Amino acid sequence: MAIITCPRCGKSTSDMEEKCLHCGETLQRDTPYGRDADAPASFFLKKLWRGEYPLAVAFWFFYFAVNFAINALFYTNPRLLIALFGLDSERFFITVPLFLLLYFSYLILCLTGVWRSAARYEGRKLWAGLARIYTTLSALNTLRLTYDFILTPLFFLYQIWRMGAL
Repeated sequence: MAIITCPRCGKSTSDMEEKCLHCGETLQRDTPYGRDADAPASFFLKKLWRGEYPLAVAFWFFYFAVNFAINALFYTNPRLLIALFGLDSERFFITVPLFLLLYFSYLILCLTGVWRSAARYEGRKLWAGLARIYTTLSALNTLRLTYDFILTPLFFLYQIWRMGAL
């Protein structure tokens, strides 16, 4: 986020605003695509991070639908997990942390995008508030999952190592 000067009134305002806060002049973004034009697909993650998608799209598509598809794919098809991650220890200890890192990074991206979209939401404040509450609860759950999937196994491996079995 940067501070820009309004071309009409000359006062400073955020480049994230669509209109000048002082005079109401419509502001143009300094990207080659402009604020309202469609950017290439490579920018969809930037748009999500900045909260530029409507709240419904950020929450229901990027967060809920994609997250549901990933979870459904892995929880309903254990063979896919074995094929993807393998059972041999060398491949397992490389692919699982990599997958978890990518998955948690996507969750953080989505939660930030939903939070910021809720801040821009101009409809009923109830929906923006509920989205923020859900985002907060999901962030806490992500921290719990991080503990469950990363720190707990490391603790047990450390205990096994201390006993000399590893």
